[in-house]
Amino acid sequence: MKVVQLVMRRQYRGAEIFAAQLSKELASNGVNVLYISLYSAPVDDFKPLGVRWIDLNAEKSASISISLLNTLFKSLESFKPDIVQANAGDTLKYAVLVKMVFRLQYKIVFRNASTISAYLRNPVKRFFQGLLLRKIEKIISVSELSKKDIITVYPFLEDKTVVVPIGIDLKIKNIFPEELSYAYGRKPVFIHVGGFSFEKNHHGLISIFQKYSHMHSSVGTLLLLGDGPLKPEIEKLVVEKNLKDKVIFLGSRKDVLSLISKADALLLPSNIEGLPAVILEACSVNVGVVAYDVGGIHEVIKKGETGWLVSKGNEDDFVSSMADVISQSDAVKLQIKNAFNFVTERFSISEIASSFLKEYQNVLNRKHKHG
Repeated sequence: MKVVQLVMRRQYRGAEIFAAQLSKELASNGVNVLYISLYSAPVDDFKPLGVRWIDLNAEKSASISISLLNTLFKSLESFKPDIVQANAGDTLKYAVLVKMVFRLQYKIVFRNASTISAYLRNPVKRFFQGLLLRKIEKIISVSELSKKDIITVYPFLEDKTVVVPIGIDLKIKNIFPEELSYAYGRKPVFIHVGGFSFEKNHHGLISIFQKYSHMHSSVGTLLLLGDGPLKPEIEKLVVEKNLKDKVIFLGSRKDVLSLISKADALLLPSNIEGLPAVILEACSVNVGVVAYDVGGIHEVIKKGETGWLVSKGNEDDFVSSMADVISQSDAVKLQIKNAFNFVTERFSISEIASSFLKEYQNVLNRKHKHG
């Protein structure tokens, strides 16, 4: 079997990292995998390990790039994949258009990793997305909520949609970078991982941390991992809120799991989510998670059982949960242990890759039956 994992660009972001981990695991199971990124990536950005990968080095544009269509066609025609999996952003658009324009024979699988309705407010955009989705063979949603959401928007997809959650590599070496020890000097240490975008709600995060700081004026550090368009705005906000000595911007990092492992809690007050890998990673290294109840988060973080789940927008409850998780009471330790057991038993990348492989085979079997 030949499979292409199509991503926006090589970057330390959930969709791209998971696609790389999935690619490596599929390759170890005998699948011929090619990892293709559409757009230019920074020179020092991450590189998928264990699989062949190529960058098409296009520049992102609001319109359809004819040159990108041609470049992608040449790569796909040369590789001749059985399956092309589109992972977020513009990947679905280009996977479908190249197949239609050049009459290629691959089957398209779309990875639905969020709540798609939140991004389709414009009726024209929603209509166009629907046309694209009619051309695919399978949707693999990251959570039950993501599945329900996309079917609500596009009821014709019900028979094409399944749920396979995200997975994490439990064998990753966890080596803490000693040069960042300074960032952990003032306890407790809270950490947030995510691109600086509307979805991740950094404005709300800073508001929450400010409230926490007012209650505990002499202690506490917030580490922010990631980059993105809103970062300068958040840096300015941190100065305005007099939090500069307590909030540390660490940028994009390759050693996210190691940095999480030394923190006291992961904070995730997102506006929009699917099922973020970062909460699985935190649970896998015995770090408590405080998160808003959005997307599929509640399928992992169960209030009072495996973490601290807060109603979206309830900042006071979020602050109280932060104080609770760092208390290290017996009840807290039990929740963290429960979360570790739950994640390590159900979200191993090897198990998740087997589920993806099964769905790919189902798609190809239908092709043979009807072709």
